[in-house]
Amino acid sequence: MSATDQLPQLPVEARPTGAGWWPWRFWRDGREGVLRLDTYPEVSLEGARERRDEERRALAGGPDPSENRQANKTARIAAEVSSIASTS
Repeated sequence: MSATDQLPQLPVEARPTGAGWWPWRFWRDGREGVLRLDTYPEVSLEGARERRDEERRALAGGPDPSENRQANKTARIAAEVSSIASTS
């Protein structure tokens, strides 16, 4: 058995067009969460595993990664709206 045989599986959810994403399922406080790590085929399996490991470390020491991503998205949209409003 090689070292890669012992790694947790990371599936790819592909569409008929060939595009897809790397979903990572995790559990926090008894609830399941799913975080789409990156897109396929732009990001390789190795890259998706690295991203999953980063998110796993963040989950161990902090907030739910999907909530964190949503907060970042909300802040980014608010900054864009503010930028558009200030140029009008």
